[in-house]
Amino acid sequence: MRIQDSNIDSLRVVDSLALEANLKLQPLYEPDPVNFDFSAPGWLFLGVILILAALILGFFELRKYRRNKYRRDAYEDLNRFEKSGDLEGVFVTLKRAAIFRFGREEAGPLTGESWLEFLDKTAKGVKWTDVSSDLEKYLYQGKDPSPEFSKLVFAKAKEWIKTHA
Repeated sequence: MRIQDSNIDSLRVVDSLALEANLKLQPLYEPDPVNFDFSAPGWLFLGVILILAALILGFFELRKYRRNKYRRDAYEDLNRFEKSGDLEGVFVTLKRAAIFRFGREEAGPLTGESWLEFLDKTAKGVKWTDVSSDLEKYLYQGKDPSPEFSKLVFAKAKEWIKTHA
């Protein structure tokens, strides 16, 4: 074995090439590659968990979809009333949706200003009390609404249907 002496930081350095030549090293033995397959129990467990999660998520989404059918129906009615320009139909639709969502006892007996306050309270960012005097003119005094006011009422009604609690 050949050893070189050198004074690098007062350590002895061994010539690694000389060591390899004297030891006559053989190549490393590598094991066979591990076969990958999904038959391990961990993959089965993960698959069952993912399927259960998908089923649970699907169940809740279906339930949400069914619960919001009245919203889709009300929105469809509002579009139909918007085409015909029927403002009275808008409030019939809103009342029907409110009764379905909040119950007949809470929403059924409300009229006039208390009805508009209820609509304000139950939706996010929709203020019906701002237009209460104009609504009285058009709904109760029989005056024809302006096209801008009609658009405003339909927009507020659609927003209420989307955002009420």
